[in-house]
Amino acid sequence: MCGIAGGVWRNKAEASRSIPLALKAMHQRGPDDKGFEVFTFGEISVCLGQTRLSIIDLTSAGHQPMYSCDGRWVIIFNGEIYNYKELRNQLKQLGYVFSSDSDTEVLLLAWVEWGIECLTRLVGMFAFAVLDKHSQNLTCVRDAFGIKPFFYSNADEGFRFASEIPALLSLLPGKPSLNMQRTYHYLVHGDYDSSADTFYQGVYHLPPAHWFTVDLRTGQASTPKQWWTPSVIERPGWRFDDAVEQVREQFLTNIRLHLRSDVRVGAALSGGIDSSAIVCVMRYVEPDMPIHTFSYIAEGSSVNEE
Repeated sequence: MCGIAGGVWRNKAEASRSIPLALKAMHQRGPDDKGFEVFTFGEISVCLGQTRLSIIDLTSAGHQPMYSCDGRWVIIFNGEIYNYKELRNQLKQLGYVFSSDSDTEVLLLAWVEWGIECLTRLVGMFAFAVLDKHSQNLTCVRDAFGIKPFFYSNADEGFRFASEIPALLSLLPGKPSLNMQRTYHYLVHGDYDSSADTFYQGVYHLPPAHWFTVDLRTGQASTPKQWWTPSVIERPGWRFDDAVEQVREQFLTNIRLHLRSDVRVGAALSGGIDSSAIVCVMRYVEPDMPIHTFSYIAEGSSVNEE
C-alpha cells in the first residue's frame, strides 16, 4: 500500500517537525519502513517522506526517498509497477545500471530517461512525486484510474500533499473549513470523487490520469494536466469469439503481472464470478505458488480461510 507525504515550506524546522506527524498518521499503510528528507533551495525547503509496505525487494535498497545515481532526481512512490521487469530490461539496454531489485528504482530511471512520456509505458497503480534539483521543480502524478490516492493543498502557507487527508491535515497550520457543497453531493447523491473537491475547503484530489508541477522558486503548483484518456475507437468487423479471446489473453497477462511479489500472495474474495475467476487463473498461471484465499460472507459477518 505505502503512503507518501511532502510539500514546500519557508521554515525548514517546521518541515522537519511536520512530516514525521504525517507519516505516523499513515503508519498502517506502510509498517515496514519509513523515511524523509529535507532539501533546501534558497529560502524554500522541500520535504519528501514515505512509509513503506515492502512487496518488491524487501531489502533496504528499496528505501525511500530514493535518489538517482547522480543525485539530481529524488522520488517518493506509492503503488506498484507491474511491468517493472520489462521496463528494467529496456533501461539496461539503454545503459542504465541498477542498485536494487525494486520497482521504485525502475520508475525513477524511467522518469530520468523519458520524463512525463514514461507514464504511458507503465502498467500499474501509482501516485508519486519526483524532485528535480537542477530545474527546481516537483512533479506529482496519479495513475490512469485513480487507484492510488493523492490529496493536496496549495494555500498561502505553501503546497502540501499526502496519501490520506488526516496526514495532509497534520501538514497544514490549521484545520480547514468543511466543504458543505461536497458534503451535500455525497449525502444526497452518493457523489464523492467525481471532481477535484473533497470534504474540506482548499483540499483537493489530484484527478486520475493527471499530473502537475510545483515551481520551487515560487512554491506554487501549475494547473493539473491529463496524461491519458481511454480509447473509444470502434473496431468494425470483430466477431464475438475474437473479443472473447482478447479478453482471455488480457486477463491471463494481467494476472501474471500482478503475481510478481517477493512476499506471500493472498486473495480476498467477495464470492462473485470475477474474484473466483481471478483465483482460478492464479492457480493456472502459478500452480506451485502458495496462495491463501479469504472469502467474506456478509450475512453472517464471518470469514472463511482456505
